Amino acid sequence: SRLDFISLAMQGKKKTSFDKLADMIDKLVRQLGKEQVDDDKKKEYCTNELDVADDETKTMLRKKKDLETAISEGEGAIASLKEEISSLTESIEDTDKKVAEATELRKQEHQEYKEERAANTAAKKIILMAKGRMDEFYKKKASLMQVSSHRDLESDALAPPPETFDAYTTKGA
Repeated sequence: SRLDFISLAMQGKKKTSFDKLADMIDKLVRQLGKEQVDDDKKKEYCTNELDVADDETKTMLRKKKDLETAISEGEGAIASLKEEISSLTESIEDTDKKVAEATELRKQEHQEYKEERAANTAAKKIILMAKGRMDEFYKKKASLMQVSSHRDLESDALAPPPETFDAYTTKGA
């Protein structure tokens, strides 16, 4: 190459400014070679890092998709639960109304029961009072009958039975 030719031409001479220039060029070539090796290493590192970043990006995208799916399913479950809550709330309100109606009915029935019981108690008192009067009446009559039966025994003759109503007949017959 050209550098070899220039190098050959300069070998027999003292170092001139041209030789100095060639040395500088050689240093630059060696420096560029080292830098190329460093650049190759950096390129390999960067390529590896880009692969890792791509893998992480793919992983993150999968996670994102999974999370979006989970969010979608969660939102669907939330909507379903809201409907269920609404339905149950209506059912509870209906039950509360029925309980209130049943409570009112029981109160009415209890009031009627108390009134009926009071009426029964009053009727029982009246019946007991009537029984007491009837007992008094029949005790008096029994004592009168005893007196009259003693009289009848004394006379040895029985009085004829009291007259009764006529024979039973139906109207229009």
